[in-house]
Amino acid sequence: MGVEAQKVTQESRFGNRSESPHPSTRARLQEYLFVERSAVATYDLALSLGAARDVAWSLLYLRIVHDAQARSILRHLGAHGGAPSSARPVPAAADVLWNRTLLAGVDELEDRVLAVYQEDTAGLDERALRLVDSQLEPAQKRTRDWVASLVSREALRNSAASAEIMA
Repeated sequence: MGVEAQKVTQESRFGNRSESPHPSTRARLQEYLFVERSAVATYDLALSLGAARDVAWSLLYLRIVHDAQARSILRHLGAHGGAPSSARPVPAAADVLWNRTLLAGVDELEDRVLAVYQEDTAGLDERALRLVDSQLEPAQKRTRDWVASLVSREALRNSAASAEIMA
């Protein structure tokens, strides 16, 4: 895509939006806050179950990233005159018992959070759209990639351990 085409795309995405707090913007920010708080709750649960040290450090890092995202959304929500939802976040990986299951749970969670940010953003005002485009979605793609690498590394480790047992 050329520079002019990118400029037109950016203008069409941002140029036709009002600066006023849009009801759908507040609703979407509430949804974003809910998924980020759910991610934090899931990582809290996963950490409490006791993972291997290298996995635990990665889970802690991912928890910190999602907590920072939630705080950023809270600031934007306040700017839109909204208050945090009273809905209680529910961990998506509540049945985690072992590293493999734990990683499968957070892998699915990260996919779900990314899918929320990639949904239609037509109802968002300019500020909220910039938040999604410049911060939330890129950070989520990074955490998603991080978890994918953890899953791959753990799968390699498990297959090596299985090969040792079979030998």
